[in-house]
Amino acid sequence: QLSVWSFHELMNSLAKVHGYTEMLEDIYQQIPDTTPQLKSDLRTIQEKLISNTSHMTGIINRIRSLRGKTKINIKEHNIRDVIKNIQDLTQQPPKSLNWTSLHIPSVHVQFDQIIFEQIWVHLWKLLGEWQSPGTLAQSMCYGKIDLSKSANNPKFKNNLSVFIWLEPNGTAKFDPTSLEYAKQTPQADLAYVFHFTSKIAKRISAEVECAKTPYGGVIFCITISCGDILSSVSETGNQIPQPL
Repeated sequence: QLSVWSFHELMNSLAKVHGYTEMLEDIYQQIPDTTPQLKSDLRTIQEKLISNTSHMTGIINRIRSLRGKTKINIKEHNIRDVIKNIQDLTQQPPKSLNWTSLHIPSVHVQFDQIIFEQIWVHLWKLLGEWQSPGTLAQSMCYGKIDLSKSANNPKFKNNLSVFIWLEPNGTAKFDPTSLEYAKQTPQADLAYVFHFTSKIAKRISAEVECAKTPYGGVIFCITISCGDILSSVSETGNQIPQPL
């Protein structure tokens, strides 16, 4: 159950080590032959690095070969708790986001938590990739329930749509539910990642769509069947709806 975020970080770090190993080769070529001991020591370090990165690549390939082959474990979860847990583990969306500003209703859904984590992390990573460099942005999230719109399961008869986007500071606010959503991304450069994520979503009967925001960015919508909004009981005995 290696987190997808950790896996991405592992591969990025390994790629950097590969780069440093190649840099050592350039340094080796610059060292004069009059210092054979130094050249020998440098070559030893380089060979150790190559050996270790080769070993690490083997481990990563083993992890890759297991991905998608684990048994899907469909369970009932509170979507709010799941997303908070994923955010704490993966920092997607970034830690700078205050949890109270994640507007997600407290409802039960049925899905595999690991697959949902993959979808969540992939989409936030895509939003980060498409963000203009140097732009300060807020992570935005909004959940909307459409009552009695899902016919998959009598217990989960509603549809929950979770909208996520990065909003540059100072831009005018907009209503994410008013946009036209499509199954294809307007950003062609990373369309294959979006396509891959959409295929993963189908394994837990979820749907991923995207749209262009008024300021030219991208917004994603994850739709999944859900139950009714959960309520908690206060000390006075009154039912209190969980906040969005």
